Amino acid sequence: MEKMPDNNSLSPEPISPGSLSFGRYLKTVRLERGIELETVSKKTRITKDNLLLIEAQDNDRLPAEVYVKGFLRSYAEAVGADSKEVIRLYMSRHDVSRKKSRHSCICYRILNIKAWPRILISFGLAGCIIALSVFVISAFHGKQPANDILNHTALSKEKQNMEPDFTKSDIFNKDAPIKQYAENIQNKLLLKIITVEKTWMKVIIDCQSPKKYSLNPGDRLEIEASSGFNLLIGNAGGVKLTLNGKPVSIPGKPGQVINLQIPQSDG
Repeated sequence: MEKMPDNNSLSPEPISPGSLSFGRYLKTVRLERGIELETVSKKTRITKDNLLLIEAQDNDRLPAEVYVKGFLRSYAEAVGADSKEVIRLYMSRHDVSRKKSRHSCICYRILNIKAWPRILISFGLAGCIIALSVFVISAFHGKQPANDILNHTALSKEKQNMEPDFTKSDIFNKDAPIKQYAENIQNKLLLKIITVEKTWMKVIIDCQSPKKYSLNPGDRLEIEASSGFNLLIGNAGGVKLTLNGKPVSIPGKPGQVINLQIPQSDG
C-alpha cells in the first residue's frame, strides 16, 4: 500500500518530464497527485501487474510496441500526464535499445570476419600434420619384412578362433533405443493454440527468450516444450488452449491481459 503524499508537500509547479524516463515520469505524476495504482487499473482496465511493468520500464516482459503505446496513453490520461511526452520518452528509450542491439550485431560480424584467416590457417596446419602422419605410417609398414606380416596374420587368425562368438542380441538390447525414444516422446509437452478473437501473445518456452505473436481469428499454433510454457495473453477470451490433448482453463475476462504458467501448479 503506497503512502498518500501530504497536500502541503505537493509542488505547485507543473512536473517537467525532460529529465525523466517514461515510467518514472508517469509514476511521479501519479504519486504527486495522490492516485493509487488500483484507481488507475480500474480507469484503464489495465492490470496492476502491467502498470508496475510500465513504471519499472521492463520492456522484456511488456507486450508488443503497438499495445504498449495504448497502455501509456491510457495511463497518462488517467493521472493527468502529457500523453504525447510519455510516448516520446518511450520511443526515445526504444530507439536507444535498438541501436545498442544493432551495434552488438555489427561488432559480432566484424569479429567473425577477423577470425576467419586464423581458422583457415589452423585447418591447413592440421591437414598437413595428418598427411605427414599417414605418409610416415605407410612408409613404416612398407619396409616391414614379409615374414613379420605372415606371422602377424597367423596370430590374428588364432586370436579370432580363441575369442567367443557373441551375437548381436548378447552385446546390446535392441529394444533399448526404442524405449528411450518412447520415453522422450511421453515427456514432451505439446501446446495447441486456437485463436477465436484478435489478440497478441508473448510465449516463453523452457525459460528461453520470449517470442511474440499477433493472432487473428482462425490462426492456430502448435509449440513443444520439455518443462513448460509461460504465456502473456493480451485478450483472455481470444484463445483456446489444449496441452497434450487436454483443455487448459484460462482465467480472466475477454479483453483482459493475463499471465499464465503451463503446466499450472497444483497449489
